[in-house]
Order: sequence, then structure tokens, then C-alpha cells
Amino acid sequence: MKKRVKKIILLIILILLIIFLLIAGFFVINYIEVYSFTVSEIDGDSVTGIDISLECVKNISDENTRIKDVNGKDINSSQVNIGDNIYVQDEEMFAGNVDKRFVLANVTNIENGNISVKVPDYSYYSFKADKNKLSKLNLGDTIRVIDWPDWIQYDVAVSKSGYSVEKLDNVIWMTKLKQDSEELELINNVNKKAIKEAVVVRVNKDSLDAMGLEDTTDLFTVSFSKEGNIGFKEGQEILIYFNGNIAQGVEEKEITEVDKIEITKNQSEIQIPKEVLMNFYSSYDNVKISVDYINKNGLSFTIKDMNKLKYDYPNSYTLLNKNVKSEPSTTQENGYSQIRCICF
Repeated sequence: MKKRVKKIILLIILILLIIFLLIAGFFVINYIEVYSFTVSEIDGDSVTGIDISLECVKNISDENTRIKDVNGKDINSSQVNIGDNIYVQDEEMFAGNVDKRFVLANVTNIENGNISVKVPDYSYYSFKADKNKLSKLNLGDTIRVIDWPDWIQYDVAVSKSGYSVEKLDNVIWMTKLKQDSEELELINNVNKKAIKEAVVVRVNKDSLDAMGLEDTTDLFTVSFSKEGNIGFKEGQEILIYFNGNIAQGVEEKEITEVDKIEITKNQSEIQIPKEVLMNFYSSYDNVKISVDYINKNGLSFTIKDMNKLKYDYPNSYTLLNKNVKSEPSTTQENGYSQIRCICF
């Protein structure tokens, strides 16, 4: 009898253990996170990796789409081979407007002048590792890691060089899969994954203002690359290599992560419209108004315009109220300077 009871107890324990293992296995399978990516940066104890997938397929032809080689030169389908990386003209909606650029793509097929390409899609990850693991890693290594769920704080995305990087907080396992030279080449070109043609409108200390080569209403600011100002001046045609991210600035769009800027033509045949020049060279902030005197018969004031192009303000003015208590202050209304008095 006692032996039978022991067997029953052991059976129950075994069943409970199996149930526990099944639950634990279900938890592990469904809650741990496995990532595979290529190491792009090792900084101290921090590792950054990029997973590049070629999923977005585009079919193009010489008739409907411009293409460029990796040096930014215009080419056609007869100059392309399967496996080549090329730049393909693309249009993207940005703040309600069409933004034209060229995006880096990989040629997968060529047939009768028609080209099939895949555009890389980049996912970014970051985690910390001990010295022992770091000593085994090299740039270009494809690795697989397991990230354990964090019950207090889930993995969050942080911004780095204009990208959203998923931060892995609890990496418990890592293994090296292979050294991927082709993917490393794409990673090294991460700040060249898009190019944009433009005309220089104004040169600043650390940036330049430009307009699109094909769309004069496409205005934006471009930060200099590490090369700095290589002799930029108004009217030049340039080719901007950047990471594809365009941010909406206070006034204009901004391109900040720039690999290089090439001067492709010293003087563009495209005339910069007056309204574009006025946009960059004529600002109310550079107009100073000072009151010379006020008496019962009227007032006198001076407008000092320090813009390169004269700010568009009227030549006739209206005193809004006659009971002046103190000197008037200036405001801007509907884009024009206006005298507004402080009254009783």
C-alpha cells in the first residue's frame, strides 16, 4: 500500500514537473527576444549593430527613372550588372510636399532595359558587453544575441546620428555567426544611403542653404561634412551624400548627418528665383526701427535694414492711436513692419 502511495506521489510530482517545464518553455519561447545583426561600432563596452534587410522591391527603366552609380554619375541600364549597388531616384512625401532624392539600392535582375532593385531597410540595436566578449568581436561580424525581458523597463529606442536605435538592456547570450564583408560595405555607406541634387543659395558658418535642383520650392539647410567648407558659393550645383534622414527645422528642412558634399558644377544654369533669395537674404529680424522724437505734431522714426536684400515693408504708415503715453514699440503683422503705440 505504501509503495503504491509513493508511486502515485512520484507520478504527481513528475506530472507537475512536466507542466512546469512546459510553462517555462512556453515563457522562454514567447518572451525572450533573439536578434541577429552585424556589428557596426564598438565604443568602450557598448556595441552597436545594424540588421540590413533587402525587402523593398522596385522595378525601374531608363525611360521613367534616373539612376546613378556609387560615385554620383548618371548611368543607364546598359552600365549596370546584377549585384551592383546603385542610386535610384525616389520621391518621398515630406510635410505635405514631394521630396526628391536618390536612394541606395542593390540590383537583383536586369531584363530588356528593365532593372529590378531592392532598397536596404536598416534596423539598429545597441547593447553592453564585458571585455571578454568584446575581445572576440570585430567590425563586420554578424552575431546573434538573446535579450532577457526586463520587467521593470522594456527596451527603449534611443536616438543616435539621426537613427532610432533599440537598446537591449539584458543580453544574456551572444554567439558569432560569420564575418560579412558585403553587409559591412553597406554599413560603411550608411551615411551615403541617399543623395540629393541641389543648388547653393547661401553659405553659412557651419552649413549651407540650398534649393532642389529639379524643384525650386524645395528649400533646406545642409550641415557641412567633416571636410567643412570646401569652397561653396551661391549658384553652385552640389551633390549631397547623407543618411536619408531629413528633419523639419524651425523654418526649413534640415539634413544633418552628411558624409560628403561634392561640387558638381561651379555655376548652375538654373536661375535662383527672387522669392527664394528673399527667403534666405531678407528677414524681419535684420530690420531695426528706432523712434527719433515724438511731439504733438507727429513723430519721427528711422528704419535700418541690414538685410542683403531689402525687406518688403510699406512706405506709408498709420498711427493707430493718437493718445501716446510713451515711446511706441514695434511689432510684425502679416509679414510687414508696423508702428504700434502704447496708449492710454
